[in-house]
This record gives sequence, structure tokens and C-alpha cells, in this order.
Amino acid sequence: MTALVLKSRQAIIKLPVLLAILGPTASGKTTLGLEVAQALGAEIISADSMQIYRGMDIGTAKPSRAERALVPHHLIDILNPDQPYNVGQFVTLARSAFAELELKKKPALVLGGTHLYIKTLTAGLPPAPAAPPELKADLYQRLTQTGVAPLYEELKRLDPQVAERLHPNDQARVTRALEVFLAFGRSIDSYPRCAPAYRTFFIGIEWPREELYQRINQRAIEMVESGLVAETESLLNAGYKPELPAMGAIGYKQAVEYLKGQISKEQMIVELQTQTRRYAKKQLTWCKSLENIHWVPPGPLQPELLTQIQKFYE
Repeated sequence: MTALVLKSRQAIIKLPVLLAILGPTASGKTTLGLEVAQALGAEIISADSMQIYRGMDIGTAKPSRAERALVPHHLIDILNPDQPYNVGQFVTLARSAFAELELKKKPALVLGGTHLYIKTLTAGLPPAPAAPPELKADLYQRLTQTGVAPLYEELKRLDPQVAERLHPNDQARVTRALEVFLAFGRSIDSYPRCAPAYRTFFIGIEWPREELYQRINQRAIEMVESGLVAETESLLNAGYKPELPAMGAIGYKQAVEYLKGQISKEQMIVELQTQTRRYAKKQLTWCKSLENIHWVPPGPLQPELLTQIQKFYE
């Protein structure tokens, strides 16, 4: 596989090439990803923090079995909803999948909306060492029992600068920053950043904001009509508690509140639409911050994009 060569006085570093389709929810990443993967003979590595969970299909907009039969997918349906998953695990598994594809001489296409995962995989974050397993288990138990709020308050007290730049509801980052401080007595920001592991071709689908929000609103309605509530009820009946981080994700949280009689069906849909639009706005903000992203219009795969990808490999 073609690689970029960086020369320095001391070493020559070859960066393997990685493709990544990213963007806000409901922008059409899955459809474009399938078209690009089929055209290139690539396999897809999912960068979605929820599609890893078995039994959580409708609320995560998981690719259908028919779609996965068209193109092999990695990192989908590999855990149960009560098993923890974080950015470190994702990077380890994604790099393993990439190495496997390199051996098969096949391109890798990273696809998903969890941009922290994509950012960490491609650009690197502070490489703080792994915390002791017992500490990680303790924090995960606290997270499932009390939610992220008490952990965030503790982080504010111990590492206020990091807490200030994190969103209070960002479970993955808050928990990771807290475990680093508790384990090593220093801020996660005190560790130097990693060098990029890949030369990445970023692809984004550019929608007018209002059209994207209309798509999000319609998707929320379709999720409910397709059985989101029944899927959530099935998970609860299987013993997965509402306090689990996975069950607190957008869609499942609203469905749980509806099943408890706390909100009406109409309120559930409106809240699902509102929270998804807010999440999409954050996703767009990050995408717009990328300098080397290739924006494409909605619709079928254009030959121009394949030409750009080929030039990038060359």
C-alpha cells in the first residue's frame, strides 16, 4: 500500500494511507461508504461508539445485514451493552483491523460519527499509560451507578484545566482524564502528543444546515416507527439497566423515559430530534476544523472523488 515518506536527520518514517468518511449523523455516511468501499475493494472499520453493541440496531442506525454482506465491516456487534468500551480499546482494535487489511493488500475505510475515535486514531492524543485494571473497573462501576456528573465534579477539583475544556456529559473523556490523574497524579494534558500514525484522506458530505436538520428530524420519526421502543424494552428485559452508559445514549435514553411513563411519545420524538441536532452541530464543528477534508455533495458517488483518492495514494 502506498505510503507517505517523511525524511529527517535520524530516520525515515513511512505513514500508511487511511481513508475516512466522517460527518454528522444522518448525512449519508453509510451509503457513501458502501459505494466507495465497493469501488476500491476496501473493507470498512466502524468508528462508532454504539454500533459495537449487540442488540442495539435501530437506535444506532447500524448498517443492515444486507449492507454488511456487500462490504465486510469491522468493529460492529462485538460487545454486549454492559461491557465498557473506550477510545483506547477502539484504537487498539482499529489498528489491528488495519494491519490485517494491509496483509490482504486491501484498503481500509474508517466510517463513523464518533470523531474522538477518528481523531485519536489518525492524529493521536496524549499517550498517557494505561491505568491499573482495578481502577478502571472501579470508575466504570461508579459511572454505571451514578452517571458521569459526580466523576466530572471530582475531575474539576483535581484537574480543573482539563475539566474546563471537556463537556460535563462526555463520559469517555471525563472518565479517562480522571483515571489518569488518580493513577499517576498528573494531568492527561501533561503527556506529549503522539505523532500521526497514518496519512489520512478525510471525506465529508456537505449538506445545507437546514436540510440536514430536516433529515435528522425525519430519521428520529423513522427510528420510533421502526421499533426503537420495542428494541429498548427488549434490552431492559434482558437485564441491561437504564443506568448503563450504553443505555444513556441518544435515542435509548428517551425510549427508557417513555417506557417509565415520564414523557409522552410525542415528547420522546421531539427530545430525540433536539438532542440529535445538538450532537450533529458538534460533529459539524469538528469536521469544519479539519484543513484537509474533501467535501462532497450529497448523492451518488462521483468519479471525481475516486480520482482524488487515487491521486492521494500515488
